[in-house]
Amino acid sequence: MPSSIMNRPSMRQRGSGSGSTCIRTRPCNDAVGFPMVATARCGDANRGESARELRKKKRARKAPFAKAQAAGINTALGTDGPMVDYPVDMVEQMKICTLMQHVRHIDPTCMPVERTIEMATINGARVLGLEHEIGSLEPGKRADIAVFDMHKPRIGVLNRPLSTFISAGKGSDAKAVSVNGAVAYRDGGFAKGPSFDDVLGEATQRARQIAQAAGHASRFEPHWRQDSAGS
Repeated sequence: MPSSIMNRPSMRQRGSGSGSTCIRTRPCNDAVGFPMVATARCGDANRGESARELRKKKRARKAPFAKAQAAGINTALGTDGPMVDYPVDMVEQMKICTLMQHVRHIDPTCMPVERTIEMATINGARVLGLEHEIGSLEPGKRADIAVFDMHKPRIGVLNRPLSTFISAGKGSDAKAVSVNGAVAYRDGGFAKGPSFDDVLGEATQRARQIAQAAGHASRFEPHWRQDSAGS
């Protein structure tokens, strides 16, 4: 539900009703008044805003996930996409979400990493109404499993594996992924379909062709600042 709808007085008076889902609400504060609302948001949705835009606001529009969870609202994470320079790395989204909540509430304990992982897994399944099929490892559910290799120099010692995973892990650390019990990815390669390099190569070529046809080919070139002598 768009924030413009959520912010209407009539909507605030009536409430949103059981089972409603707010996708990337801005601001999310109004949603906290509705205990049956489920919210889904991209963790780094504020990152594209310029410093000037953020200064115009009393504070950056960081979704109050910790406050929403305390109010009994199911909150979930999603990703945006390359078209707006946001990564589709869910591990990075979990990290950004955790850090932004710490900054928003000035409290490094307000968003435990366990809650963030739930937002990226079982809570997302609840938003979709599929919590009985996916979202957690339980008997009778689909075996959707991701195995991560955390033995990396940049990660270091795993004193607290979950915390370290959120703080230093990346989606590219995935060693193997199974979907409904079938291996879909292992050691850098997908089990079915064309190779990643082939798909990415074709996508890059088509993107340049589209940009060229639209007269925006210059967008692919770096724009270095020139000094007065070279300008």
